[in-house]
Amino acid sequence: MKILVLGSGGRVLGVTALAGDLAAAREKAYAAVEEIAFEGRQFRRDIAVKGLSA
Repeated sequence: MKILVLGSGGRVLGVTALAGDLAAAREKAYAAVEEIAFEGRQFRRDIAVKGLSA
């Protein structure tokens, strides 16, 4: 299923996920991010890293 989202700049969207633990939720969220494509797409790769190392 494809969904069209239009934006004119700035932050376009946020992706979240729920799972039994932080590592699994992070994995699911980043898997969802990989399904999103648009010109100039950028995303942080450090989300939840601090929590996983605690």
